[in-house]
Amino acid sequence: MQAVAAPDDWMPAQAMSQGRVMSAPITTTGPLRFEGAWVSLDERYLRYGGSALTVWRVTRNADAPLSIMAHLVDAQGRVISGDDGLGVPIEVWQVGDTIVQRHVFKTQDLAPGTYWIETGVYRLDTLERYRILQEGRPVGDRLLLTSIEVKP
Repeated sequence: MQAVAAPDDWMPAQAMSQGRVMSAPITTTGPLRFEGAWVSLDERYLRYGGSALTVWRVTRNADAPLSIMAHLVDAQGRVISGDDGLGVPIEVWQVGDTIVQRHVFKTQDLAPGTYWIETGVYRLDTLERYRILQEGRPVGDRLLLTSIEVKP
């Protein structure tokens, strides 16, 4: 699976044109590595909601509570719907475990336009996002997974 890594202050169009296209697995500065995602979104389904499964691998023990984010954002980067969470307590993690997190998007009456799904991991105590790494260097703090066009 490919995703685009970019800073969270870039609008989605800028992220798609100037961000780093990366293939899973994708390393972060945190204890999880992105392994892939399955997104159930099309224009017809999105009008009633949608979902995504993000897949992460535990690379080391977590030193703070954290959450996996998945947001549906509009062209201005505003979160239209979000489903952050972590279904597995960090206290039971073992290095090498795979975590599959389901994210549900609640959408109604979406205006025509392009929307994107973004994901990433952040600390719950500080809300700081872990950075996405490429060749050991930070290239952003979120991954854009896919886009969907809603027509009038």
